[in-house]
Parts: sequence; C-alpha cells; structure tokens
Amino acid sequence: MEFVRNKCGSSLDILIKNAGRNHFSPVLDIDLDEAKKIYDINVWSPLMLIQKFAPHVISAKGSITNVTSISGYVNVPYMDMLVRLYATSKRSLEILSETLCLELQPSGVHVLSIVTGAVQTNGQTYFEDWKLPQDFYTVLLRILFINELAVVIVFLE
Repeated sequence: MEFVRNKCGSSLDILIKNAGRNHFSPVLDIDLDEAKKIYDINVWSPLMLIQKFAPHVISAKGSITNVTSISGYVNVPYMDMLVRLYATSKRSLEILSETLCLELQPSGVHVLSIVTGAVQTNGQTYFEDWKLPQDFYTVLLRILFINELAVVIVFLE
C-alpha cells in the first residue's frame, strides 16, 4: 500500500482489480480452508483494496474496475459443478461492484465491472482439458488473451 501511495501521492485515477482463484471440486466436497482462500482472493482482497484506496480515488474523481466472470451469472453445464464455488465468489464481486457504484456515484467516482468469459492467463492451463464447444468461449469464438482484456479495460477507463 505504501509503495502505491508513494508513487501516486494523494490521488489515484484508476484502481483495477483482476485476480482470481479457482479450485476444481464439487461444492459439497470442497475443503473449507480452500473455499475460504477462494473468497479471500476473489472477494475480500478486492474489498480491502477498495477500502484502503477509496479516499485517493475519490480525491481524483477516478474509477474503480473489478474484473468478474460470466460464471457468476450462468451455471454452465460444460463446467459441471467443479467451478461453482468460484462462480459464487465472482457473483459476490459483481454485487459489490453494483453496491459501490451506488455509494460512490455522489463522489464522482466511476465503478466499472467487466464480466469476462474465458481468458487465458498464466494461472490456468485447463481449457484444453475441458474440450468446450467452440462458441462457448466468447463472442470472439475463441479464448481471450490477457493482453486483449487489458486493452478493453484501458479503452473503457
């Protein structure tokens, strides 16, 4: 936190949170400690960052962007029950974004929630294993790469 404050001073124009953790297990079988880790990364860490940096974003009348997931809206049969706890955490982040939008609008802060489909990152390598239908991935009919997502975020900011 101190590093960012030293670099940005008292204002912060853009706060982007794009982290995620998943675990492949049916919800009824998942270890509670693993479930807590999923929520720590996907929900509580973004909330903590927003709380810590909100005064700086407010002073800049900046924007807050949360990257969520389409899985938070749709239970997809191809993924079965193995990613549904991830989906609940991403839906929680979506609700948090909607709430922040209402709370911060009077301060002039723009809150954006980017709902992605499948995005290829260094953190996962399982798309090939799923053998999903081609039209499942995105409107692009393929998996989105992280640098392409970054371009979208910059454009929307």
